[in-house]
Amino acid sequence: MFKLCVGMKTFRLFTWVNEQLLNRSTYRAYLDLVPLFHPEVSIDEDWNAEEKKKIYAFLDEIMHTKVFNLMWEFLLEKKLVPEDKFQFKNLLFTQWFGLYTRSHGHLGSSGFEHVFIGEWRKHIVEGQHYWLRFYSLEKQGHINYKGWLLHDKNVAATIHYDWRSHHKEIGGFLIGSSPEFDFSLFTLCFNAKRGQNACKVLIDEFPIHVTSFRIEHKPFINVFMNSRVKEKFQENNAVNDIQSNTTGQITYICLSTTPWIIEVVTKYEKQEYQSRKC
Repeated sequence: MFKLCVGMKTFRLFTWVNEQLLNRSTYRAYLDLVPLFHPEVSIDEDWNAEEKKKIYAFLDEIMHTKVFNLMWEFLLEKKLVPEDKFQFKNLLFTQWFGLYTRSHGHLGSSGFEHVFIGEWRKHIVEGQHYWLRFYSLEKQGHINYKGWLLHDKNVAATIHYDWRSHHKEIGGFLIGSSPEFDFSLFTLCFNAKRGQNACKVLIDEFPIHVTSFRIEHKPFINVFMNSRVKEKFQENNAVNDIQSNTTGQITYICLSTTPWIIEVVTKYEKQEYQSRKC
């Protein structure tokens, strides 16, 4: 389905992707949403009727998938979300597409934009945790890939890169996952498991741990992802003190929500720190 640059003399992360994937309905619906967003957080966004139509079309496609319905069935068993499809869809719209400010009152951010599109604040890339978005930007020549820090079984990768004039010191994403998979995983963990007991998921025997913490009231879900190896790192004010494991390597996928923060913690056990430029 795809090939990654690991140890090869090239400056692209993705050397090949089977673009027949993009003909699938959920991928097409995702790609239809991309032009609706501007990454600059200081630019106001608002959803007109046509844009809302595309957003709800995306949600319809996602909600028809098997992985989403497995997630929904689990949440329904726990009585955590509405049983009515229309009500649940509106809840998802609020959680993922509700607009909030990250820049002097400008309504220029949403959870979906932060995770699936990426944002610019000053000269920093914030969020951008979906592999297909990275691949598309890289293919268009907008990404200057600077090497990987971590990758394991081609399940997830942690990398350095520049997006035009904006820098991502350490970022990461699952590799090759469908829009419905990432959307369902994060929706599940956001709604189902909060507190010190992590939401634990295995992807191809690769452990994902999700822990949620209450932070402050915000009107909508605010999703961000943060990675760090052997050092403290702070991507924004919602994360104050994230420590890496000195015996391993950890990727933190953090979702700051209303009024919770969810950390998806990907643990790389018994590996030494590596930073390589392909």
